[in-house]
Amino acid sequence: MNTIFAIGNTHFDPVWLWTWDEAMAGIRSTFASALARMTENPDFTYSFCCPPVFEWIREVDPAMFESIRARVAEGRWELSEGWYLQPDCNAGLGESYVRHGLYGQNYLLATFGKRAVTVFNSDSFGHPSSLPQILHKCGIRYYAFSRPDPTEQELPGPLFRWQSSDGSQVLAYRIQEGHAPDIQTSIQFFSEAIGSSPHDLMLVYGITNHGGAPTKKAIAQLASLSADATLPYHVRFGGTEDFFSAQTADALPIVTDDLITRNFGVFINNHSVKQHGRQGEYMLLQAERAAWMASSQGKEYPLAPLTKSWEDILFSQFHDIIGGACIPQAYFHARNLQGRALVTGEEILHKSLQYLTKDMQMLSSLWNLVVFNLHAAPYSGPIEAEVQWVWELDWYSGALEVFDEAGRTYPCQIIKERSNIPAFRSRIAFHADLPSLGYKVFGLRQIQGDPTPRPDPTSNSISCGCSSISINPETGAASYRDERFQLSSLLTPLALSDAGDTWAFNVDGYEAALEDFHFVSSHVLEQGDILSRIQVSYTFRNSLLELTYSLYANQPYMDCHFRVNWNESQTALKFCLPPCDDPAFLVGLPYGQSSRSFDGREYPLNEWLTTSHYMVVSESVFAYDTDAENQTVRLSILRSPIAGDLRMGDLDPNQRYDYTDQGITEGDIRLYMGTWHSGPAAAAAEAMPPIVVDEAFHEGSRGAEESWLRLEGDAALVSAVKMAEDGSSDLILRLWETRGTDASLTVAPKDCASASITLSPFEIKTLRFSGDTVRETSMLEL
Repeated sequence: MNTIFAIGNTHFDPVWLWTWDEAMAGIRSTFASALARMTENPDFTYSFCCPPVFEWIREVDPAMFESIRARVAEGRWELSEGWYLQPDCNAGLGESYVRHGLYGQNYLLATFGKRAVTVFNSDSFGHPSSLPQILHKCGIRYYAFSRPDPTEQELPGPLFRWQSSDGSQVLAYRIQEGHAPDIQTSIQFFSEAIGSSPHDLMLVYGITNHGGAPTKKAIAQLASLSADATLPYHVRFGGTEDFFSAQTADALPIVTDDLITRNFGVFINNHSVKQHGRQGEYMLLQAERAAWMASSQGKEYPLAPLTKSWEDILFSQFHDIIGGACIPQAYFHARNLQGRALVTGEEILHKSLQYLTKDMQMLSSLWNLVVFNLHAAPYSGPIEAEVQWVWELDWYSGALEVFDEAGRTYPCQIIKERSNIPAFRSRIAFHADLPSLGYKVFGLRQIQGDPTPRPDPTSNSISCGCSSISINPETGAASYRDERFQLSSLLTPLALSDAGDTWAFNVDGYEAALEDFHFVSSHVLEQGDILSRIQVSYTFRNSLLELTYSLYANQPYMDCHFRVNWNESQTALKFCLPPCDDPAFLVGLPYGQSSRSFDGREYPLNEWLTTSHYMVVSESVFAYDTDAENQTVRLSILRSPIAGDLRMGDLDPNQRYDYTDQGITEGDIRLYMGTWHSGPAAAAAEAMPPIVVDEAFHEGSRGAEESWLRLEGDAALVSAVKMAEDGSSDLILRLWETRGTDASLTVAPKDCASASITLSPFEIKTLRFSGDTVRETSMLEL
């Protein structure tokens, strides 16, 4: 006889149609109610877990917090969320979901003496197939979700084994009739379903969204059913672990698909909160690397501020925040959290780097450029740097030259500085090679000759090395050409009428394409042997768009910076890529990839997309759709629905509404020509360019070039370099196989033992280095 497990739960949004301070008051009331129900009914159990929410209670109501701790110890309050909170699972880097597990589980162990085995993630807008590996390696065995519902994606049943590409599995359950307002309605559904079910079912009940515990009435109804021996099934109170542990997993079907909702609005909404979140992730990854490098030379590793900054980024990944579904007022706090993390990370990064540069032997030059590469692979490519001159003494005029310790000189192109004060500052571009996770010192000196001539701004084309970009003088369409490839219509702007509400719950897609953008002008900004740039301007109704294309000598890619002043409502902006005749293409997932077709659907995009003709990487684009008829991928830049609009009827024509993403939106897109070897590596290179420290001449004990990490083998990406969370001096490295092949490699951090390891296809492996020893560990660093 099957059992219906009644899971008392509160689906709680710490931010949504309210701000976090209102939510804090609401959850105190909720917890008071849940604790009271436990006193009234000894069989009732409650399932809720969210570390930042627990911390609210600890600070404002210590007595309540201790009551919660007591119920957890008793086993009546289940810690059913092994992550930091319930995040959006598409917009973050893969490493963020590792940190959700790491910081969430660490908090639970430190606070309650136990970790969770379930992630209860009921309301997130889809779940990539790469998650089971991350969950499994964070000690999570079970996963509960609601979206996509059965109308959006068919599954073999509500309970299944969910498997990542590396073979890792978790037991997953799609919640049915979750948080139904009437228990009698739910019981009718479940009593009909359980007769044909090969396994038990999970009934999740309780008030939803703004808080509210299971009611006295609901508990009484379930208690009555639990005591009814005449029913052809059992009803019992329990938690998610009770349910999952009672199932026989071996007989269940395996699902390897992404679980993606069709309500696409959240993939695109509120570009800035998504972009700042991504920038925060990469800032903290760089700060951790620089801090480890500096700690190896005696500087204290800033563990606490790094952890707190990650927690700020993770909170801003709550699914309604980063999904752009909150009211505008809620984003003041979210952006402040992201800003605090960005500033803290930036301070740690640059203080760590300059802790190192102070001890370096500079070259015989007024200005030295210490160029850091924070990737575990060597870098070869363009570098931009800017220096300050003592302009009152007329020290600077004419051409410049870059050189290194061995006396090698590097072609140097003077480009437009960021300020507009003549002879005050100089900005240069040059090409150089850098060691892996290290630095190289370059000197900068004046030489005889004229500076780089300014380009002809009226030209409609630029070239650099063997590549060129031409702008059609009639339409503004951009075309690329080099020795092997020719692509027309590189990033064609497209406006679509968008009648969707915030989530696009009320529509299946976009409406008609609107009129073309009007080409205004093209303007050459730079033309040289190192880099060239051209800016193209368009208008659309009341909006302005600028696309600035950059070419680099001997590089297989071009960059595009977009800047749009968007003043439209209920209109979406996309950039169309060149047509492609591939039947399918690959897109990035958090620590994974997926094959997609030209099916016309809107999907989330995590950093990269590749076809046989080109590859796109970007930290500024988070979704795409396809035009199946023209075999075209369309990058989703923004949409402008009404904020907080869950459409229940017709709009009031007399009401003034707030629209999302109006005003200035900026971002960067990198376009590789042809098939590229690793989307994740290319995306990381675009997001983490070399960092230049201007250093005046001084003596020092460190050499002009140094590396902290050597990696032999190029099939893996080192995705995290950090000190252990337990405060020890141990080094944590995380590596990820990105090509879908078996890989053998050797990794050798400075002053640590080297390790020869193998990775299976798409495997994520975490290594812990302690003095002369190295061992594989879980993502919890155990």
